[in-house]
Amino acid sequence: MKKNLFIYICLLLAGFFTQIVGQTLPNPIRNYPLNNGSPVDIARGRNGTIQGNISAIADRFGIAAGAMRFENNTHIDTPPFFIGTDPTENYKNGFTISFWTFIDENISKNQGIRPWSDNDVTFQAFYARSGSALVNNTLLGFQRIRDRAVINRHTADQNNTIRDWRLWLWDPVNFTNRIGWYQVVLVYERAKMTTYIFYPNGQSESMSHYFSLQDLSNVTSWGLGNINQGNNLPFRNLDDFRVFAQPLTREQVRVLYSREAVPGGMYRVSNAANESQFIHTVGRNVNPGARLELLNTSNTELTAPYQWVFEPVSGQPNVFRIRMGYTEDSYVHLVGRSTGNGTRIETLALNSSFPDFYQWFVEPAANGTFYIRSNANQSMYLHPAGRSTVNGTPLEILNLNTSFDQFYRWRLNLSKTQFELSDASLQATTHLIVPSFNTFLENQPQNTNVTNADPIKIGRESNPNPFFSSWLVTKSKDDSYLVRTANTNDRFWHLFQGNVSNGNSVQVLNMGGNNPNIFRWVFDRDVINRFGRRYEVRPALNQNLALQSDANAPLRQNSNLFIRQRPTQNQDGLSWQLFPFRNSPPVNKQVYRIEPGIYRISSQANQSLFLATQSFSANNSARLSIQNFSEERFTNFYWDIDYERDAQNNPVRDGAYLIKLFGTDNRCIHTVGNSLNNSTDLEIFGLNTVHMGTYKMFIEPAGGGNYRLRLAGNRDLYMHLWGNNTGANTTVEVLQFNSQFASTYGWRFDRINIEAPLATGRYRLALAATTNPQRFLHTRGRSNNNGARLEILNFEQSFASHYLWLIEKQTDNTYILQRSSVNNRYVHPVGRSVGDGTRLEILELNNDHARLYKWIIERGVTPNSFRFRLVDFPGRFMHTSGNSTGNSAEVEILNFNNNFRQTYEWIPITP
Repeated sequence: MKKNLFIYICLLLAGFFTQIVGQTLPNPIRNYPLNNGSPVDIARGRNGTIQGNISAIADRFGIAAGAMRFENNTHIDTPPFFIGTDPTENYKNGFTISFWTFIDENISKNQGIRPWSDNDVTFQAFYARSGSALVNNTLLGFQRIRDRAVINRHTADQNNTIRDWRLWLWDPVNFTNRIGWYQVVLVYERAKMTTYIFYPNGQSESMSHYFSLQDLSNVTSWGLGNINQGNNLPFRNLDDFRVFAQPLTREQVRVLYSREAVPGGMYRVSNAANESQFIHTVGRNVNPGARLELLNTSNTELTAPYQWVFEPVSGQPNVFRIRMGYTEDSYVHLVGRSTGNGTRIETLALNSSFPDFYQWFVEPAANGTFYIRSNANQSMYLHPAGRSTVNGTPLEILNLNTSFDQFYRWRLNLSKTQFELSDASLQATTHLIVPSFNTFLENQPQNTNVTNADPIKIGRESNPNPFFSSWLVTKSKDDSYLVRTANTNDRFWHLFQGNVSNGNSVQVLNMGGNNPNIFRWVFDRDVINRFGRRYEVRPALNQNLALQSDANAPLRQNSNLFIRQRPTQNQDGLSWQLFPFRNSPPVNKQVYRIEPGIYRISSQANQSLFLATQSFSANNSARLSIQNFSEERFTNFYWDIDYERDAQNNPVRDGAYLIKLFGTDNRCIHTVGNSLNNSTDLEIFGLNTVHMGTYKMFIEPAGGGNYRLRLAGNRDLYMHLWGNNTGANTTVEVLQFNSQFASTYGWRFDRINIEAPLATGRYRLALAATTNPQRFLHTRGRSNNNGARLEILNFEQSFASHYLWLIEKQTDNTYILQRSSVNNRYVHPVGRSVGDGTRLEILELNNDHARLYKWIIERGVTPNSFRFRLVDFPGRFMHTSGNSTGNSAEVEILNFNNNFRQTYEWIPITP
């Protein structure tokens, strides 16, 4: 590439896009263009000396003698890259080394255990050596061994002897099976070395390693290439070797690439005479027929009329068609197909009969800028009319006048490389699109029967239906995508009335007859974590806007979706996750914080108080409060935490949980009145899937072993102690977070282990206090009717089936006792009473009162015996009335009395 002294302009980062406006990169302290076979340093005159044979070759722009080829046994001796006495060349604060190399063969990976074979040649790009020029004294350098990138580094051993050491770089930083020009940038900073590599297709990869503190004071020889030593050869083709006396940022490295690479990708194009003035269409028109002008804009402007894609013309080096980004057919064109001086510039749909008038010859100019010349007449240069750079100056073509050279030069500010534009990393399949910070919700049409112009909301069906909430995401223009409802053929994401402006809503619309540009969306994950699954979703034509939920109800169930101005800092409502969906729902939408199980929950603000229902009620609408723990009512402080279950009983793993009162079938923590509003009391209530967002909770670490619980239907609301009170019987509500009272939002979870010592089966239950004869649990009068009382009775073989009980273990390790000779008759306290001495009966199961049918079974003292504790009041045990062991003694529930221990113990006998 033709080089003078480069003045670099650094970029500012706007989201993922690296836009370049007005800030200067550091000047290199060494700059070897390697033009015309010369080792001249145009930065500070530290010229090199060629040792061996070199030849001048064409560079990546095709400019003759713009790069250098090293023959065997050839190197360039240079002065030190860093002069220790020069404070501007202090490498200890960090440095950057950049160069280009041409790989002229497809290099395969080695298929052995090692990444190289013994016969592989080592190619050296540059070196800093101590003592002799032997390879094992290379303290700093860069090598290619087969397809591997290798960095020379050094350490000191225990005797302070300098030892060189090679750092092998693994995929994706490699030279594997790609012919073409590569740019390599090494950035050293505070004992860390980061390697950036740009492949011939514009793909960029990077890798960082610990590199130790480098001491280059022992280096005695510096240079490019290598001395031939068998299999140690110089890099064959090198160009533009530069050294900077400071570490460049990732963004600056990208700018460096955009200054030196052959154009290919999307750019914002500014005039070199005034780099705050960018090429733009008059009136921001995105349709063909718009005139081009200069317009001052901020460095974060990401609308399509400022974004221009340079499309290479096949078979014509450095010739491009220039198209407005994300549009089908708005190409830069000469008005009237004229090539005369002063011809204005417009956008126009491509006409293959007149290709030259859409083509532009781009060549490098001074200071990392470019000339843009009409391919229809290459003596005509793109230029602002009247040599003006004020707002609204139209563009024209004009003969070059070197006295006003800066008006003919253009800065190509890289937005995305061609590789990034062509990347289709999102699978062309159906996805669930969910808010990253509320994975309970999903993007879905307003109506189950999708109609044209339906608004899009974030919501949840009463029964999870991923088919309704799934979207087919397919690649469209540049790096944009179309998003279509998976259960229709013609309903795509679209902006209401085609208006790409702040605050507009998002709908689904039939694409036919509408402007296709409005249907395009960019999914950008680099803003947050370029290796993750979180994305910002932006309308392609204006990426200053991003998809968000209703600003008045962020991340709240049934909020509509809008496009809004992107904030200067990331907000919860901006981030979305995509989960491929095929034949079954995706799982693990969020990293889980709590394992399903049974827990006792205490308040962080007062850890001696525990979550329970008021009056220990298990009925619908029982309010929650924090209370002193009661040993005889311990089950009222236990909570069963589990996933929601779908119609097939599969767990719905969306990151949120149901918290059910232990022993109940469906009494879950819930907001009173199904409210999603601030300061709503919490209660237990039978699960209603229509209002699932008012039941489910996200459980998130809050530090110190504490957690905060956030309502799934409105994650702005946290489970909280009412009035910030910390005393016994304080009620519990959901409230927006206030950091001044953080502990009143915190909860501790203690895992509880409920043993289940008895296997499910059919048993006769003998009272341990009776031995000869044994007396067994039995219904009075051998009745199977509802309300039949329980007694103990001598065994009679002719009525053996009446003594059998089916004892079934439940998922929460409780048990139910069913009369074996009849369906749906279970042991239960009479009148649903839990009072001391309440008799037991058999009764049809009523799930609303499940805790009165469930028992905790624990081992007794008598061998092979067990005690049965009523779940609703575990201080009550199954027991014979009056401690009687006589025939026909009634059976009741009673507090435990160790003096009559065996009248509380039962021995299960398998018939």
